Amino acid sequence: MTPAELKRLNVAHFEKVLDRTRDLEERARLERFIVEERGKPDSAYPADTAPNDRRASPLR
Repeated sequence: MTPAELKRLNVAHFEKVLDRTRDLEERARLERFIVEERGKPDSAYPADTAPNDRRASPLR
């Protein structure tokens, strides 16, 4: 997974949670997360992430 894909998935996740909440403080917090996530450079993410690689899983 590339850094751009990871960023896109993170933003999509925050947007889904935002759609489900009505709490104004929580919505504001999620909106800040979305803005922060969109503003992060690709260098803020690991160069190579492998979610399907069992060796990368901390839950093993």
